[in-house]
Amino acid sequence: MTSDLIYDQLIGAGCASKVIFSWGGNPGVGSLHRLRDAVANGWPRKIEILEHSHAAVPSVRPDVSIVHAQKADRQGNVLVQDIIGDYVSPKVRLPGGGGAPEIATNASEVFVTLKDSKRTFVKDVDFVTTLGFGPVPATHKLLTRLGLSMDDIDIIELNEAFASQALACMRELGIADDDPRVNVNGGGIALGHPLGMTGARLLLTAAHELHKQQKQYALCTMCIGVGQGIATVIERV
Repeated sequence: MTSDLIYDQLIGAGCASKVIFSWGGNPGVGSLHRLRDAVANGWPRKIEILEHSHAAVPSVRPDVSIVHAQKADRQGNVLVQDIIGDYVSPKVRLPGGGGAPEIATNASEVFVTLKDSKRTFVKDVDFVTTLGFGPVPATHKLLTRLGLSMDDIDIIELNEAFASQALACMRELGIADDDPRVNVNGGGIALGHPLGMTGARLLLTAAHELHKQQKQYALCTMCIGVGQGIATVIERV
């Protein structure tokens, strides 16, 4: 949001009201409580920032370099950032994330190499009439494909687009409202929902938790506009 205008970003009350009337329940403040407990226990750990200066990025393209850029915000503060030069379109190069919404402006990318990506990733659009509910059919399809059940999943990172949306998905998947596997460090309600990097945050949080808890499987889900949904399972080996 800005101090001058309020923009309708299609994050409407209709989605929240539809799922809360269908599945009921009080969203509560569980996400904030989990974040509070995680911080009290030392989360997040310090992240090492790697310094780059026109360094080659062979994992992306050998001819691409990370370059230095500056941009001023609306208050005139100069923002300094490293960006991947010609790999990103000039239209989105400086802001990052393709013009990430102001719900929480961040951007990131994750490059993952899988032996068989078709087994670990599912996108679904069955429930196009219920915005936010897409993770449910996507998760069912993925677990069936992998021969797993929710009981096999050790860590669950389920994006909290709305509290009622998250609860509706959890209940339809047979996950208790207070299941300790879900968003153990807090979810989108507590941490924010940066549309330009939420997927990466979910995936990396799940990976770190699998390592920390020495568990095997983690499920990451996200809803998308117009009823789509994504589910991904990662395994610690």
